[in-house]
Amino acid sequence: MVKASKGYRRRTRSVMRKRSRDRGLSIRFHGHTGTVTGMQGKAYLLDVRMGHKMKQIIVRPEHLRKA
Repeated sequence: MVKASKGYRRRTRSVMRKRSRDRGLSIRFHGHTGTVTGMQGKAYLLDVRMGHKMKQIIVRPEHLRKA
């Protein structure tokens, strides 16, 4: 049996790929305002209105600013 190649692309694929936690907050919530309803660990629980529904999102403080 021959070993699989472990070339350049295989070594760097995991380095160049962004993980889901590196991408940050979804763009659909950018610019929206909401109310802080509580805390979950170091993160804040926010209620944000999207159309006629209220969505609850969990956001770390570095992604927030005062409205």
